[in-house]
Amino acid sequence: MILEAEIEQYRTSDQLKSFVEEVRDRVESDPDELQRARRGEGLYKAFVNEVMPLSQFAHLLYSPETLFRPVLGNQGYDVEVFDGQRNPIDRIEIAKPHDGQAEAEDNRLVAVRGFGQTRVYDLGGQLDALAPWIADTAENKSLKDYSDCTLVIVAATDPPFDEELPVLEQRSIEIVEQLGKMAFRAKRAYLAVPSLNKCFKIEG
Repeated sequence: MILEAEIEQYRTSDQLKSFVEEVRDRVESDPDELQRARRGEGLYKAFVNEVMPLSQFAHLLYSPETLFRPVLGNQGYDVEVFDGQRNPIDRIEIAKPHDGQAEAEDNRLVAVRGFGQTRVYDLGGQLDALAPWIADTAENKSLKDYSDCTLVIVAATDPPFDEELPVLEQRSIEIVEQLGKMAFRAKRAYLAVPSLNKCFKIEG
């Protein structure tokens, strides 16, 4: 089980990474808890869609001493950001586009047979498959007011092969160019691609 009090703590980017690894190790050691996590029960949905991505991109956008406090609920942002003296300096809204139907089917198959669907992609194909979901999510976010936030859209892909890295980066740049045509009401906006360990600024 993961608790709200565990999530809503002040942590640096390094501490966030350690926290995520600790939770993953704990969950993977308990088969019943692992199934609950895969189904997104309780706070696991927020953990997977907000806390895990935050741990993957926070160090790319903020200095090492910056503190992050995830905030659960529907308050219009997901994370409060503080300097080392705990003075507030920013808020972050995180969006993680995905094919919910395919993900649910994968989780069902894992529960039944121990592994999900097998997919084969061309180089960069994982990002191509995500592109429509990224566009839909970005369009929805463009309709809302995040003028007091940094907006981060997270493109989650499996770790690429070395030969795929240039293709994946080029596709990320192309997607960012398309996103730049949308008028986001945010302090700044990024496409985060954790598998590249990069955040691409969306210039609108």
